[in-house]
Order: sequence, then structure tokens, then C-alpha cells
Amino acid sequence: MSNEAELDKDVVFSKDIHVRSYEVDATGSFSMQAICNHLQDIAWEHAGKLGFGYEQLAQQNLFWVLSRLKIEIMKYPLWNDKVILKTWPRGSEKLFSFRDYAIEDKNSQLLIAATSAWLILDKVNHRPQPSDFLSKVPSFPESKVRENDLEKLPSLENDKKNRFIKVLFGHLDMNQHMNYGRYIQWIMDSYPHEIHLSDQLKSLEINFLAEAGLNDEIAVQTQKLPGTENQFLHSLIRKHDKKEITRARLIWDKSTHF
Repeated sequence: MSNEAELDKDVVFSKDIHVRSYEVDATGSFSMQAICNHLQDIAWEHAGKLGFGYEQLAQQNLFWVLSRLKIEIMKYPLWNDKVILKTWPRGSEKLFSFRDYAIEDKNSQLLIAATSAWLILDKVNHRPQPSDFLSKVPSFPESKVRENDLEKLPSLENDKKNRFIKVLFGHLDMNQHMNYGRYIQWIMDSYPHEIHLSDQLKSLEINFLAEAGLNDEIAVQTQKLPGTENQFLHSLIRKHDKKEITRARLIWDKSTHF
């Protein structure tokens, strides 16, 4: 992160993480779903400390939703590693509120960088709302964890689908929507086992376009980007109305597992 020393100590929030056995995948690396769970938890906790968290918004019948997320991985933490997760708000633009994250080792080496964009929705109509909470979000546009910006991802050019997966009770969050980490896990699980062993995910970008609820059936579409060997677009489609609810781009690289 650039200019961390210039930020108020209350704006950058840090937590120590001990990578547990249930947070690694079959290769022993910190799993993408575990990474996402930690990003989500620290965002909620920090927003609450700063006065614009879940409980504060709920009093006005509002709630936060994640709209866009990009995660870049320089090096995966492994089972039993101890790392530091940092997060800070990066201000707002129109209806979006931005938050960055960094996972570092004990020597302050950056292992994982992430940036995100959030919206405030009305609990009744589920539409984005302008809110005075956005004025409370500290604005530090120069404090990007990485230079790459979030962007609207392109649509797929094919309609090849994997099997449909049903949203079950255990997939839901407190807002009765499928938790965003589950979307990412379903995309990851759409790849053959052999790819997970030969390659590692280096970059994940995801746009959340609509909500999935209990008993919705979701299919994962996949398209390899032309002219690449390791870049893929994905789209998650809801069965009953054929609505696209999520769009993602994944970049893989040869694994250093073994």
C-alpha cells in the first residue's frame, strides 16, 4: 500500500490471521473462499468501528452489498502461516464506496492485494441508494493497494453451461442472499481437478450483477479468452429467468505447489 504512513491510524485496520487447516485447499494453500471470508469479515468489522457498518445502516433500513472485487495473488499463504490482513476505505464516487485490502507476511511483504466497490441498497426495493453514510467514508484516493482499477467485465460470447446448482439454506447470508464467497467457490469448482493441481489462480475479478436466493438454480458459463492459454471469463446464470447474476475473469499461472 502506498502512503500508509500518511493515513490516520484509525483508518487502516489490521488483524492477525493464523491460517487454519480448514482454511486451506487440497494443495495446502490458503483457499480462495477462506480469503474472501476474511475480507468480508474485516470489512464489516471496520465499517462498524467507523460508524457506517451493518447495524448503523439497518437502523435506516439499508444494507451494504459488494458490487465489484479484484484479488491479485503474489504468493499464497500456507497452512499454519501467520499473516497480517489490513484494510482501509478509499472514499466514494457516485453510488460506489471503495475499500482496499492487503495481506502481508511478518516481514511486511505483500502476499495478496484486493480492491472492492460497495453499494448501499434499500431493504425494501433492493435498489442502490444515495446516503449520508457515504459522506462518512474517509477519502484517500492515493492509497490504492495496486494501480489496477476495478472495471466492468465483458460479456461471454458463448452459452455453454455447466450443470445447474441449487441455492440451499447454508449458502445464504444475513440478508437472505447467497454469500459472495459461494459464487467464487462455484466458479473455482467448475475447473477440472487437474487444473487446480497444475496451475494456481493469480488474479480474480468479479462483478456482482443481481442477487440469488433460496432454491434458485444457477449455472456457470465458461469461455477461454481468445489468444490466451490461462485467462477465462465466467458468467453465472439463474435458471428460471435466464438472468446473469455474476460475471468474472480468472487468470491462472503454473503452480509452485510441488
